[in-house]
Amino acid sequence: MYAPKHFALEDRDELISFVRREPFGILVSNDAGGLIATHVPFVVLDAADTFVLGLHLARANPHWKTLDGKHVLAILQGAHAMISAAWYAAPQLSVPTWNYSAVHCAGTARIADAQGTRAILERMVSQFEPSWRIENADEPYIARMQQAVAGIRIDVERVDGVRKYSQNRTAEDRLRVITQLESSGRAMDREVAREMRTGAVET
Repeated sequence: MYAPKHFALEDRDELISFVRREPFGILVSNDAGGLIATHVPFVVLDAADTFVLGLHLARANPHWKTLDGKHVLAILQGAHAMISAAWYAAPQLSVPTWNYSAVHCAGTARIADAQGTRAILERMVSQFEPSWRIENADEPYIARMQQAVAGIRIDVERVDGVRKYSQNRTAEDRLRVITQLESSGRAMDREVAREMRTGAVET
């Protein structure tokens, strides 16, 4: 990941918090046929001594068959917005850009056994589903559904993060950007403005 120093996220706790806050991403790997990517939600299985991500893929998706023991990349992205050069105090000396946040987690994938897959599914339900629990569902049905997926663990070896929120601009220009984004009809623009106001733009 290209992350200039003034945009880089380097604090481990911040990086892991980002993954928990923005869990839907892209799993990328490579095999003899080239690059493969699948859009999936991720969960943090361990963040104490090691950093382990969990996910599952449908067995109908051939991607899972290529993963065991392979190096993979999980890409998580946060809010993003186009920034117009016209918003700056000196637009004639500026160019348009894009503000965004993202985290890349690189590591080794392992196919989980039945018990490990169940643990991943239970963690996902616990984290994402507010109104339904596996234990309240029909167990034979859940067993059939579980057989149709492959649980995957990623032992993360490297985490890179970037939060590009106009830190390289003056305080006046940052405020101009925030004001414009706050007035946008696009929800994600307003989310970028909120994050900029809560300290992401501090230098």
